[in-house]
Amino acid sequence: MQIIDWDLQMQLNIPELDLSRQALVEILNRMYSSLHGQCDADTLAAMLRRFVHVARDYTSLERRYLMLHENEDTLHNTREDNIQQIQCDVIDGLYNYLEKKYPVNEDLLLKLKTWLLTHFEMSEVLKSQPGRELHPAQTIA
Repeated sequence: MQIIDWDLQMQLNIPELDLSRQALVEILNRMYSSLHGQCDADTLAAMLRRFVHVARDYTSLERRYLMLHENEDTLHNTREDNIQQIQCDVIDGLYNYLEKKYPVNEDLLLKLKTWLLTHFEMSEVLKSQPGRELHPAQTIA
């Protein structure tokens, strides 16, 4: 059972971003499948922690690539708002799990799906931009 079907259209043809994108889809699909397969709460929480870790790295790297190609503050600010919102949702979900208020649930996974697909859509600009190489010395301004 999957919540997102991986599609080659989701690829940017930037290997390090594409690997992270695939990993996020795989983790989310494993969580969704596990949730519906009566997986124990500790396993789901471990998957959620992994998703948060990969998402944090992915958004940081994605932002570095986008900053090479974006000139408009509006898109940048929208992206920052989306990143902050999902981090709050994920942190709240983990906090509530750890406090035993409620386990990882389908609502949280649907928020993660929405966030992920939004990120994929918003970074489509990278497909059409030349000079997509990001050098290790490049930093976020």
